[in-house]
Amino acid sequence: MGFQDERLNAYGVSAATIMALHGRPMFGASYLRFDGRHLVVVGSHLPPNGDPDALGVAFGPGVAYSFDYPLASPEWGSHYWYWPNSDYSTFELTIDLPASSADADPFHFWFTTPADMPLGAVPATAFTFGTPHGHVWIPPHLDSFIGYPADSTQLTRVQTWSTSQTVTFSGYSAFRSMEALLLRYGVQRRSGLRVLDWGCGHGRVARHFIQNWPEARVTGLDIDAENIAWCQANLPSGQFTTAPLRPPTSLADSSFDAIFSISVMTHLTPEVQLLWLEELARILKPGGIAAISFGGPGSVAFSSFWHAHDYLDEWRSEGIHSSQIDLALSGKVAEADYYRNTAQTYEYTVANWSKHFDILAIAPEALGYLDFAILRLKEQNVLF
Repeated sequence: MGFQDERLNAYGVSAATIMALHGRPMFGASYLRFDGRHLVVVGSHLPPNGDPDALGVAFGPGVAYSFDYPLASPEWGSHYWYWPNSDYSTFELTIDLPASSADADPFHFWFTTPADMPLGAVPATAFTFGTPHGHVWIPPHLDSFIGYPADSTQLTRVQTWSTSQTVTFSGYSAFRSMEALLLRYGVQRRSGLRVLDWGCGHGRVARHFIQNWPEARVTGLDIDAENIAWCQANLPSGQFTTAPLRPPTSLADSSFDAIFSISVMTHLTPEVQLLWLEELARILKPGGIAAISFGGPGSVAFSSFWHAHDYLDEWRSEGIHSSQIDLALSGKVAEADYYRNTAQTYEYTVANWSKHFDILAIAPEALGYLDFAILRLKEQNVLF
């Protein structure tokens, strides 16, 4: 099935226009059920190239499972209005734990498509690679589910759809994605390694680094003082610090071997992005790696239900769009117009994030619809 659908959103933007920006099928997997034998993962995945029959899943050897797809998903059909057959995107993956081999890994799977099937638009730049797109990790230990904020608004300020049922699964899979990116670029687990989660919220991902990288010293930084106070009280093995809306922070020069950030730059204006890049360069050690997310073409497609032509025109011409106010932190930060919904092009990111850093790669949609820039401090900034 080709992408020739000429449906329009409420603002007259065509499906073909959005598909030209982004043709990779998005997915999400956050819901779990367990009856003592069967571990069931419930999520959604857009049909590859619009063909539900083209999607499968794979595990390592020895895992017994069944995959039920496609199931009706009217909410995805509405949100992903531009994607053929998006209203049949839901799946149920049932893992039979007792029937699996004793040495199998039933807690990591990935989506598969026919080798000759095009997956649509990817950025035309030599910086890109695909891994870990399409991979999902399930928390293998029940202690991962212990201890989260009782106030649901603390969860939804980090991810608008988070619940106490979903936050562990999504946070753990995000941790494994960040781990894969850092390991790929030479960040190894070792005693004394210092890792910063910039924009840690309630520790959704930082807690899994603390649990799974016990050799490392994990720090979380966030502008949300309420969530930082919760982390300080409930995640004592980490260090958590409140950040100002604009740098500098109280963190020492050249103090981190690795920095990762999930959906912070997606809420900042161009000017504030640059201020924070300068701060990250100050606190990153020589040779250290930063994996920083941003909203690229996939982010524009994800939110295209609400976009008119003028949004797309500004995004293309300026390379970035940041004028839309996000109310998720309303009442939690001093400036009502500080928090934005920001999307930018690959070309803008490479051109404007290169003052202090070498951009080693752009990882398209390494986590949901978020792209990641993999950064290393430029040699001339070592004595920043």
